[in-house]
Amino acid sequence: MKMLSGNTIVKFLTINAFCLLFIISAYGKNFSIVLSSKKSCYMEEETISLNVTIKNISPTSKQLKFNYLQPITDNALFVPSDFKLKIFKKDIHRFTNWLPPEPKPGIKLIYLKPGSSINFNLPFPWYHYPINLPVKFHLKIDYKNNYSNTILLKIIPTPGKKGKKNILVNGNFSQGKNFPFGWMLDNKNVSWNSQKHLVRFSLDKNTAENQGVWLNSIFYPVQSPSSWALSIKAKTTGPQLIVFVEGWGIVDGERRLIERNDCFFNTQANQWKTYTSRAIFENPDVKWLRIKLFAYLTAGTVLFKKVDLQQKNNLS
Repeated sequence: MKMLSGNTIVKFLTINAFCLLFIISAYGKNFSIVLSSKKSCYMEEETISLNVTIKNISPTSKQLKFNYLQPITDNALFVPSDFKLKIFKKDIHRFTNWLPPEPKPGIKLIYLKPGSSINFNLPFPWYHYPINLPVKFHLKIDYKNNYSNTILLKIIPTPGKKGKKNILVNGNFSQGKNFPFGWMLDNKNVSWNSQKHLVRFSLDKNTAENQGVWLNSIFYPVQSPSSWALSIKAKTTGPQLIVFVEGWGIVDGERRLIERNDCFFNTQANQWKTYTSRAIFENPDVKWLRIKLFAYLTAGTVLFKKVDLQQKNNLS
């Protein structure tokens, strides 16, 4: 039996590797995709953003269509587009991480040379869907029949506690670890002081006059029609305050905002003050409520000490 020389073996392997790449490319397998997460278990307050790494494994440069959530500087991938997030759970048939009235997603063409790669963030707002906790998700990316690995995520309910009558978890901001339980602390201009039990909004002029600053609570199941008494204790150096008491229902299988109470307050600068308002949900399709604390218009800081929301018997 004749032995092959070292050079012959190298040439054989090189030719076969090239043929393999050609076959992969011919069947649309031009990219390798790796899906990953910072951790495997999240609390319901935590915002989840997955990491997607895409590498061109073909022998030629390839065009990649990047469908992005606004603004493009966030490098956030929009699904479903050419990219789809496969979720192996019967409750979710077609997952999207964009909901109106958010700005419509955009498109940018990207060219990858052979062997080069690119990273994207993939926001995963699972709470857009009527999911009961705890829950496990098996997730996989599909880009034109180029599939990623599958990852497992678990989401558990908040460990925070409610008051006696307050429907909100941790309405006095006294409970938490790296974030206050019951509140989705995902805005860079919002911070929590765990020792003084305060939430702080910081607004520069540009932020105050444009998007403002907000903090969302987690969702709470309710029955409607219903009436609510709202009370907040806050201090502002100038920014104006609104509390949105939002009613959410199911539209086309997704959790959507269907009714909203806008609670405006005549604020007094540099004074701790308790502000009160009423909120009513008339739409019987409201199945959940959520609180959004919002500050805007004038630069400065806002401190929140307490947020209380109690159901009332009458609808007036």
